[in-house]
Amino acid sequence: MRFWRDPDGPEVDWILDHEGAYLPIEVKLTDRPTERDARHVMVFLKEHKMKQGFVVCTTPRPVRLNASVTAMPWHGLPEIVSEMTRKRR
Repeated sequence: MRFWRDPDGPEVDWILDHEGAYLPIEVKLTDRPTERDARHVMVFLKEHKMKQGFVVCTTPRPVRLNASVTAMPWHGLPEIVSEMTRKRR
């Protein structure tokens, strides 16, 4: 697990690193996530030419914020990690 900050200021709370694959995860205390909550994840995805990221928050169920970012409830975090490790096998 890593932290990422762009020289221009955007930062992402967690970058999961599994065998060279990265997954950006922003942590927010909200039960109503919006695309604005994903803006720094989107910067990371663009800079690293990646397609998927997450916002982990207190939402009761997954919410698609845009084509690349899904907001997940806290209890969904193990599922995110498990899916990432499964894809790399």
